[in-house]
Amino acid sequence: MEGVEVADTYGYLLGVWNVERPIEDYHCGMSGAFAGSVSVCQLVGELSLAAHAGAPPARRQADYRECGTLRWSGRELACARRMLLADTGQGRAALRFADGRHFVDVDFGTGGCEVRHDCGDDVYLIKFLVQSADCYEERWEVKGPDKDYRADGTYRRDRGEVVRESGFRLASETLTKVPV
Repeated sequence: MEGVEVADTYGYLLGVWNVERPIEDYHCGMSGAFAGSVSVCQLVGELSLAAHAGAPPARRQADYRECGTLRWSGRELACARRMLLADTGQGRAALRFADGRHFVDVDFGTGGCEVRHDCGDDVYLIKFLVQSADCYEERWEVKGPDKDYRADGTYRRDRGEVVRESGFRLASETLTKVPV
């Protein structure tokens, strides 16, 4: 990879990011764009989203929340997704679905990485490239029987909102404030 090397992928991703993601859907011949923010806050206290899904325990875990607006076909739609980021050691991290199921492993040690996620007949190829301490890019290429699109996300750290550790604990599906 030709990106900036990162020794701790998990630590690098913590914080608040502004994201812009143009999307080209080749299947239906349309394009649009997502714009919003991502908050990646380390969870403290007794938490294991992954435990009930059978995933191995992580040294550190973070709540990954993305929200924003998708502009598509002349409409604006509010969008959100939630994931779990887990420190898997040796500078690597895993992205998991909110219920703890594995999505992809990421390692920015060489400045980025390429990962693959198979979902039924659909294949998700994702390339990550670290541009600087405050900027990284994702390129998603998704193909399947009814899917053929590309989404190029640029993430820029919001230095005014950096969150390294949260005073929140996840209790089932709701965040609960706890003393830090």
